[in-house]
Amino acid sequence: MRPRWPFMLFLAGHACTDDTALQTQPPAELVSVRQSLADALVERDPQAVSTAARAAGPYQGQDLELDHLLGDAFANVLMRPAEGIALLRTRPAPGVPEWTTALESAVLRTGNAAALEVTLRETGTGPIPAPEALVEWMSARALRDPHISIADHRAAAADCALFDAHPSRGRRTVDQPTPPGFFDALFQLGATRVVVGRAAVPPDPAPDSGRGLQPCRTGRIWSEAAWPDPMFRHVTVAIASQTQPLFLSVRPENGQLWVFGSTRNVVAGELVARARALRKGVEPDPDWLPSRLAEDQPNANPTPEN
Repeated sequence: MRPRWPFMLFLAGHACTDDTALQTQPPAELVSVRQSLADALVERDPQAVSTAARAAGPYQGQDLELDHLLGDAFANVLMRPAEGIALLRTRPAPGVPEWTTALESAVLRTGNAAALEVTLRETGTGPIPAPEALVEWMSARALRDPHISIADHRAAAADCALFDAHPSRGRRTVDQPTPPGFFDALFQLGATRVVVGRAAVPPDPAPDSGRGLQPCRTGRIWSEAAWPDPMFRHVTVAIASQTQPLFLSVRPENGQLWVFGSTRNVVAGELVARARALRKGVEPDPDWLPSRLAEDQPNANPTPEN
């Protein structure tokens, strides 16, 4: 059970929020407890943070930075987001990155997608377009892991946006096997983000459980750019570049993983061939993929390279 101690006692005992109240406290003591709390928040171990926050409690309301650290501790490590949000909003500091991150991460932990949207508008850091299922999933995970922050949610939403952009029809044949080291090759050829996903299936856990693969609008995605183990019967590899995205349909066949289709099948076929060429010592070209995708390339059947 998490240790609980009266949060409101600090507010009642130290109602003064004027920083000039520092004159009634030994500055060295306040600086010491503030530094101890800041150090504990680096590792984010709940027991260490609880101990440091307890020591800092008597100084609440007397120092802006300390109050922000306490708000972060309550909301994002001790997993009492309502208390942390209340303290962070009592001492707002728009434009201060640490305060902004702590507040946004705290609201994420509430699982309230509408409240998160409002908070992001207030802080001005920019919206995070995300399906509600993703907010629920990230919130559940964040309540179990104090290292998860709003930056992780923003990255997860970007992965979903890339994966969800894959077309549901219009694929044409590629029919080429992928070489070993395929994902490394994608980045060497100019990919900026790669996501592997699949369609949702009935055994998938509910998003608000925080378990299973990351939920997106059109399916579920794995946490890293790698082939799933065990391999699913059909996966989509979504590839971002500095120009346009590329989507590959991949399935296992005869002990190999084959790119069997893409809406831009000519580029897809050339990409797989270049990935094989890298295995033979050809120099990487990080400009190749974005330049190739920027061209107006009609769909046509590629000629596989052996």
